[in-house]
Amino acid sequence: MSILKPATSSWEYLADGTIVVGDEVIHVHPNMPSWVVSANMQRRVNRSPWGDRVFVLSLTDRCNIKCDFCCHPYQNSELAKLDCIRLVREACDLDFDEICVTGGEPYLRRDLIYELATICKDRGKLFGSITNGFWACDRRRAFTFAEEMITQGVTRVTFSWDPSHGAFVSAQTIKNGIDACMNAGMRVCLTGSFKDKDDIHANHGIDVSEYLRYSNFAVVTSYVSPAGWGKSLTDNYHAPVNDDEVRSFRCPGHDGEELVVYAQDGLVQPCCSVYA
Repeated sequence: MSILKPATSSWEYLADGTIVVGDEVIHVHPNMPSWVVSANMQRRVNRSPWGDRVFVLSLTDRCNIKCDFCCHPYQNSELAKLDCIRLVREACDLDFDEICVTGGEPYLRRDLIYELATICKDRGKLFGSITNGFWACDRRRAFTFAEEMITQGVTRVTFSWDPSHGAFVSAQTIKNGIDACMNAGMRVCLTGSFKDKDDIHANHGIDVSEYLRYSNFAVVTSYVSPAGWGKSLTDNYHAPVNDDEVRSFRCPGHDGEELVVYAQDGLVQPCCSVYA
């Protein structure tokens, strides 16, 4: 029997986590709260032809790890709390599908994340976050945190992990976080930037095969050269640098048109950081 069927859309949510959209059947984790399902389906119905409309707010450049492809750890700047609250309130009044926080490591400001997520929840907006997952080192505590997150209004968590992160955050810690957030009924993504094109998360002990059947889980991998913390851009750049490229270098790990941003001291912030 349908427990959720908004009048404005032609889909229904069944109690076992099955969503029926016309002839299409979608499976989400059965613990996903109905209000989160409803918000995600409304996002699907209203999706722009140009893709998702996500407002991303970088709460802080501070980070508790120092990956070799990221520049954030040598910066300490962060947005003021009142500015974050004002920006999120204004974003909620605009035509965004989701409000998302990133960093640095945004969960260094956990209380602020909860305040922003609550604002979004009260206004019916989805709220996402990206994290290195450090807070999930204790498995039992990770499950407590995840239940706290969903209650406050955090509807998506993206875990960023790869061998560079692995020097600071264990693969088991990430698995704890994924298990906890899936159990809480969030959308969960596992992402990572690998240096070897044959490398994947499973090679490092992060087995997520049990979640691949759920549409609220995704794995995203990219492949980049180390460029960032303590690294000079020209050490990794694959072609001679001319004056026209000074502020628009291509990412050294890609052959495409992805850009990197670099600070005045020459250290690099790759596109994977900018668009996290």
